[in-house]
Amino acid sequence: MAGIDVNFCKNPVCANYGVPAKSSTSRGRKADPDMRDTRYRVAAWGKGVPSLICLACNESIPMKSNLGVAEELERVTSYLKPAEGPCCRTEGCPPSTVPSPDVAHYVAFGTTAAGSARYRYRHCGKTLSVAAVGKGQRMRP
Repeated sequence: MAGIDVNFCKNPVCANYGVPAKSSTSRGRKADPDMRDTRYRVAAWGKGVPSLICLACNESIPMKSNLGVAEELERVTSYLKPAEGPCCRTEGCPPSTVPSPDVAHYVAFGTTAAGSARYRYRHCGKTLSVAAVGKGQRMRP
C-alpha cells in the first residue's frame, strides 16, 4: 500500500495523533492481549460506514481504505511522471527510447516540414519523428 496509512486520530492535541490503528485486531474474552488495539475502538456511523473511536480523546474518525488512497494518489500525480519516449514498434527491432546522439540503435535523419527532429532506426530502417516543444507556435500580432 505504498506505506500509506490514513486511519489515525486527526486531533493534533491528542496523544494518538498520527499513530495508525492496528490493521488487524483480536476481540472478545479469549482474545490475544498482544493483538488488541489499546488506542482505538472500531465503531460504525451507519450501515457500511466504519469508523474509529480514539480512546485517548474520544474523537470519531471515518475509516478509509489505504489501498484506495494509494491508488487515488497514483492517479492524481500521474501527470508528474515523465512520459515514456517513442520507440520502434517493429517486431524484432531492439528496444529504444527517446533519440539522443550517443545511442547506437538510430541515426539522425533530418527534420519534418514542421521542424521536428526525425530519426531512422538502423536495424529496421523505419523513421520516427519527435515533436519539438514550441515548434509550430507563432505569436499573433
